[in-house]
Amino acid sequence: MLSCYQQNTDTKEFMGYRAHIIISLDDKGETKSVDFDAATKVKMNSDPKYRVFAERLKDSVLNPACSRP
Repeated sequence: MLSCYQQNTDTKEFMGYRAHIIISLDDKGETKSVDFDAATKVKMNSDPKYRVFAERLKDSVLNPACSRP
């Protein structure tokens, strides 16, 4: 089984984290780019643990093995 995302369970509030992302796909339906909405970017800039969470999410979406439809 492919594990595309590893949650940082050292962070006390990790179960409550949510990130809003904007995903662009190419004509094959594979992920081309990922960006965060404004509120997510603000939280990333103010909370280092949340930033790690969001960056891991972004990396998993951009991973070719994990981004196929």
